[in-house]
Amino acid sequence: MKNQKNTNYINGPLDLKNIFNNFRIHSINELENIIEPIQMLKNSSNLQWHECYRGQGFNKWKLEPWLTREIKDESTLIKMEIELHEKFKQLHNSEFDEHISSRKTSGFNTKFEVDWFELFQMQHLGFMTRLLDWSIDWKTALYFSVSNSRYDGIDGQFWVFFQPEEFTHNFMEYMLKAPPRYLNINPYELQDTMIINPPFYPKDGDKKVLGENRRLVQSGRFLIQPHKDSATPLEAQININNCLIKIIIDGVSKVRLRKALNDIGYTKERIYARQTDDLTKKIQKINEEVLNKYKL
Repeated sequence: MKNQKNTNYINGPLDLKNIFNNFRIHSINELENIIEPIQMLKNSSNLQWHECYRGQGFNKWKLEPWLTREIKDESTLIKMEIELHEKFKQLHNSEFDEHISSRKTSGFNTKFEVDWFELFQMQHLGFMTRLLDWSIDWKTALYFSVSNSRYDGIDGQFWVFFQPEEFTHNFMEYMLKAPPRYLNINPYELQDTMIINPPFYPKDGDKKVLGENRRLVQSGRFLIQPHKDSATPLEAQININNCLIKIIIDGVSKVRLRKALNDIGYTKERIYARQTDDLTKKIQKINEEVLNKYKL
């Protein structure tokens, strides 16, 4: 790899940030050489840090959830999110019900588990939400950096986020026969940043749950913050910035990178699990109507 730097003295995310931030990538092999020392940190830190990845096709985009990209007012965001959630629920009584699950996410009857499970589905069906997608599979993140041919020739972003242990909410509580902690927290009344690793339910009886299938294939994780924080891009948040590394995906190399990913099975058909044009158009219309209502 060009300009290979010394990675022998890595004690935390900032050390890796100082080495790799804004490194320019032209090939999968170059990125793989960076991923290796990045992945070593969780073991050398006794699992204090866990890495996840996100790809974006345009280097000027910010790390912010879809819901907050145009509207920043906290009270307006809450109203929008609740209204979008209600419109998602209405899809249960439509021709799109086959793609949606109403099952619970645990056997513990926690108060907010259905709300969370519906938000997870909303995110991967294309609703505007406060959730920001990450993946533990770096090739999936790279796919999102290069997949949109509209941005060929334009530099993209590949982000690494070292999530602190205190941010992590996962389903390992099941091993202890306890409900995951986040299921006892109202998603509309969060106090802290959370990275959630939910269990996957790609089937519900005869249904193949589309949002869950996509999350499973993409090795997805969700970052969610209180409304007041989510309106600020992650890279502008002081307590998070030092945990982020931005790697530049060379715009001229995107076509070659996309082909290399396709050759190893990272295709649109795989990443999106299944195409549902009618449902996609329906959700796009819902998003536009709600956004235009609150932009006035």
